Amino acid sequence: MPLTRDTRRAYEIGDINDLSVAAGVQIFEGSAVGIVAANGLARPLAAGDRFVGFADRSVDNRIGAAAAA
Repeated sequence: MPLTRDTRRAYEIGDINDLSVAAGVQIFEGSAVGIVAANGLARPLAAGDRFVGFADRSVDNRIGAAAAA
């Protein structure tokens, strides 16, 4: 179930990546993030996506173009 608000998580030391976000998407802090196979852009994890981790901050690209956020 996708998050509907920011949710803080405890993180351990590891890699932090900046990912390009799909158009029309809002990712909340703490939500699971996936990469869409067709275009390589990040979105909240959905069936068929490659899991890449948890969001360390929220991103709102609901009115932006693909990779704008």
